[in-house]
Amino acid sequence: MTSIKNPLTIKEKEGRIELSLHGSLTHDRFDALKESVASGKQMIKDNFIKTGRMIEVLLDMTEYSGVYDVEAMEILADFADANREFVRKTACFGGGQAAVLAGEVVIAMAERRNIQFFDSKEKACEWLNT
Repeated sequence: MTSIKNPLTIKEKEGRIELSLHGSLTHDRFDALKESVASGKQMIKDNFIKTGRMIEVLLDMTEYSGVYDVEAMEILADFADANREFVRKTACFGGGQAAVLAGEVVIAMAERRNIQFFDSKEKACEWLNT
């Protein structure tokens, strides 16, 4: 999914999966979010099957407003939980304090311990490469 109308865009780049959150995660955008999450789940699983190794995920939240409905956190927590066995690390950056707080809710709900937040894309990528 690459349409900016989607709240979550997903692409494979340089051997990792790159996700970007756009705008708010409100009820009126749930159908697009669910569609993007389903596509992302499949992309991550297919990459794991193809390569035989766990993948790194980079999440860009610079265009995320920090506004969300609770159900959006449930959708994203399901996404994080479903990919547990295929993802080695997830590095998140951008979006400010509201995005970090929303992300921490998702991490707690998914019970993932391999997701970290960073101030910049450079620091996030550096951590993914270690």
